[in-house]
Amino acid sequence: MNPLITISIPVYNVEKYIEKALSSALNQTYDNLEFLIIDDKGMDNSMAVIRNLIAAHPRGNAVKIIDHDKNQGTGATKNSAIDNAAGEYLFFMDSDDYIAENCIELLFNALKKYDSQMSVGSYTNFDNERGSYSPKIMGDNYYSGAYALTMFENYTPTWNKLYEIKLLRDNKVRCIPQDTFEDIFWEFQLIDIVEKVAVISDITYYYRLDNANSVTRMQERKVFSKKDFAQRYRIQKYMYECFANQKININKATMGYFMGGYNYLIRYVLDAKNLNPEEKTEYLRYIDENPIVTNKKIFRSRLIYIPYGYFSTNIAFKFYDFAMNCKNLLKKIKSFIIE
Repeated sequence: MNPLITISIPVYNVEKYIEKALSSALNQTYDNLEFLIIDDKGMDNSMAVIRNLIAAHPRGNAVKIIDHDKNQGTGATKNSAIDNAAGEYLFFMDSDDYIAENCIELLFNALKKYDSQMSVGSYTNFDNERGSYSPKIMGDNYYSGAYALTMFENYTPTWNKLYEIKLLRDNKVRCIPQDTFEDIFWEFQLIDIVEKVAVISDITYYYRLDNANSVTRMQERKVFSKKDFAQRYRIQKYMYECFANQKININKATMGYFMGGYNYLIRYVLDAKNLNPEEKTEYLRYIDENPIVTNKKIFRSRLIYIPYGYFSTNIAFKFYDFAMNCKNLLKKIKSFIIE
């Protein structure tokens, strides 16, 4: 018999979507599965839908429900899956998405074919409200060596990837418990340890865009929230602490990822449609006056381009300040001409 594989599904207020998600997992062609439902204590009838489904499904006995005593966040659900999985391999999926019938079989076959630590499938975004599908197809390939994870056109989400559970546990890969952007810190930890990755062109995952409450939909709207800003800042701080504590090696791959997140933090402020210019300036100034990278001497000695990345906050602030001054000046000129 094939080795046991664990499929993990976090559940929090997904009553509209969970039946399709869980059904797609239960109906897999792969023959040896367990299913972890991580109940993160939502306020709707998601768990009732789940219990009705597993009571009627032939694979219902393979479903285990892990109860959180209170809502802890998506990062904590991933940690619970790592702690409780009985399988040799682990697959994460979100509870408002669904997977192809042969998803696990294809990913497992690719992983074994290349003796990989993880395998990655292609996927498609879908939006039922707009009637649109947007496939993200990657070529069949295999990458090995240091920083193999950075060698293909990868994407940061935890989902649609089959992981060796030993890889995660031996290297103490964890999510920040309360985070909803748990994928960012997760991928950062993997960059330094994954040396073998199999990638397939088959679409194995269907990612929903029409969930109005999803993180992706909020990002599309470019809506700023203090909670999200604080979380993104905290993630950057956690990554820097990994460098400072030598948990993660400082190299071009990991530092490039770190600085990408740092610059994204700035763009998150600049792109926000619900902040006025003064508020944007205030948040940019906060980033500039509370730098995450405090040991500039070490960073400069290790990678020559780091000073540019470090000062990107200051550059962004000055550029934005300059742009606002120009805008105000143009308004005054226009007003003068009209008068």
